[in-house]
Amino acid sequence: MFSILLNFPEGVMTFYWLMFPEGVMTFYWLMFPEGVMTFYWLMFPEGVMTFYWLMFPEGVMTFYWLMFPEGVMTFY
Repeated sequence: MFSILLNFPEGVMTFYWLMFPEGVMTFYWLMFPEGVMTFYWLMFPEGVMTFYWLMFPEGVMTFYWLMFPEGVMTFY
């Protein structure tokens, strides 16, 4: 596992890369004045799962993107 912390004028970006026997997980954490964006990327033998988490002052939006061999499922 390795972690990178990058500091920009507009906020902070943290990048994690986790590798497991069952697949690969990539995690991004983006922090901006208007809120927080967290991005997960999960890759497994059976397909790919991408997860977005958006947090704003007015509320929370969660976005899931599931991609499998048999098709694509998007969930809001």
